[in-house]
Amino acid sequence: MFCDEAGCDCRRVMLQVMSVGAGRVEAVIAYGWEDVEFYRRWNHDDDDPMIIRHLKGPVLNLGSPETENSEAAFAMVQEVALSDPLYVERLKRHYAAFREKIEANARSAKAKKVGRNDRCPCGSGRKWKVCCGQAGAAEGVALP
Repeated sequence: MFCDEAGCDCRRVMLQVMSVGAGRVEAVIAYGWEDVEFYRRWNHDDDDPMIIRHLKGPVLNLGSPETENSEAAFAMVQEVALSDPLYVERLKRHYAAFREKIEANARSAKAKKVGRNDRCPCGSGRKWKVCCGQAGAAEGVALP
């Protein structure tokens, strides 16, 4: 999984390790491939070692549930996937392609104008004037 927030360039991936037998997520591993200085700058020069360590990764994601197999899954991903330079390069390429799509969509959304009687772009199916445009916006206001 990659971050889909426009304007964010955290250069991180979240890897979910699934158990086919148990049908559950065994571990979520956060992996940031840039150096410590990149994450320090990205985090606005916050040099808290724990925060930087969790941004740089690989680490078990703090916000995800863990199971009795999480540590083993983490070790396996480190040994098998993240130690392979070709796999890491593939992650970076996929990240770059994903980010380009996210940023292109954000640029496109900013360029679009919505009229009062157009369907609301939030997907509600209602007219913009009675949905997200209720704040008295005028005809042709740009989307946020």
